[in-house]
Amino acid sequence: MADLQKAMAFAIQQSKTTPEESREFFRSLPDETRDRIWAETQIFDDSPTKQPRTLINYDKFEEDGRAGEDYVRELQFGEALHLLKYIDPATYQDLYRTAMSEPEVRNWLQDSYERAKKSPEEGGYREKRSFDDFVRHSRLDQVIGGYITGGKDSNIPTMWDWGKDLPYGKQFRKKLDNLQDRMGFKENSNPFYNRKGT
Repeated sequence: MADLQKAMAFAIQQSKTTPEESREFFRSLPDETRDRIWAETQIFDDSPTKQPRTLINYDKFEEDGRAGEDYVRELQFGEALHLLKYIDPATYQDLYRTAMSEPEVRNWLQDSYERAKKSPEEGGYREKRSFDDFVRHSRLDQVIGGYITGGKDSNIPTMWDWGKDLPYGKQFRKKLDNLQDRMGFKENSNPFYNRKGT
């Protein structure tokens, strides 16, 4: 249990960027892109340092004004979930296989992919990756993060509608519960950030 918790904590520390770096990155994006992204994790070739970097759209959070007090640390944890596939490849691959083999979860992932491929006017962002790449490099990480950090007591407004009642299936849900346990999450506490109101 402590090994994965320590590895995640190390990954969070190593991928942090300064608010200035984050602002510079987001301000360099086209308005349409900048306005829809709350945070970004760059990995390897996507990163100018070739190292993982977590970038937070501070301007967006400040303009929105609804984030909880510990939103930065919660977001750093959530973005670090994109690194789980490198930190613990066997666990990530097991989660991926389980999600893709359980019809309820796979259908949810497929629906998300179909929405993402639409134009911004239709609620999407013109996703260009294949379904498999979309799931492996983006959506599955979001689904894992939604299960672990989502709910009304999240510091992050986009996580408020996530909850454990979404279509996580039976086997995938068990694996997510195990992942939470391995990272030290308890019902009302965790080692990475404070929930809103705690």
